[in-house]
Amino acid sequence: MTLGRESLEAAYRRTEYRVRAPEGTFTIRIGARCEVLEALLREVGARSWAFVTACNPRSQPLSDEVNARRQAQLLAMLSEQERALIPGEGFDPAGDWPAEASVLILDIERDEALELGRVWDQNAIVYGEGSGSAELLWCVEA
Repeated sequence: MTLGRESLEAAYRRTEYRVRAPEGTFTIRIGARCEVLEALLREVGARSWAFVTACNPRSQPLSDEVNARRQAQLLAMLSEQERALIPGEGFDPAGDWPAEASVLILDIERDEALELGRVWDQNAIVYGEGSGSAELLWCVEA
């Protein structure tokens, strides 16, 4: 499936970025603040975060097995860097795209997050700082 930039952006904006924290699941939405996430950042002393997946590079569907392997490789890489990680999933409420295993990374700089998205061939990632709104950051040129 090859989507144009406008269609991709619309899909990313309607996606629910669900985080499965020990205290309970919460949802991040692009363009909105998330009070639960803000409280979590304050609690752990983090300034920023990114929501990233290694699944379905460039929005090209891969098998469940390949996506699981890619996501495990991403998590292993981030664990080696001793990053604070919380599992999650990108969920399309319209049901047009399967849920994608993802991870919330705490205290990561914007440039690092973008590079991570590029390394895993993602079109975009979701990023935020402090009490600001979640942003859609494109990893590829227009």
